[in-house]
Amino acid sequence: MTDVDPALGLLLLAGALTPALDAFPSASFVLQAGAIGGAFGLVVALRAHHRDPRADHWQITTAWSLVGLTIGVLAVLAEAVG
Repeated sequence: MTDVDPALGLLLLAGALTPALDAFPSASFVLQAGAIGGAFGLVVALRAHHRDPRADHWQITTAWSLVGLTIGVLAVLAEAVG
């Protein structure tokens, strides 16, 4: 991984947008959950890259980001219903 990972750019963007969304706590929470999922995905992708240099780290990171976003949306919906 000598080039810049696009998922890292997405994580930096999520971190930059989070303070701007403080007026909307639900959106901020979902964005933070996606960023946490993406960060976890970057670690998993890095370990996969060390085991197999041909591993698709973009797909791994994106999948974990989507997991984080899904959990964030479900948590906000559960709070709204309950």
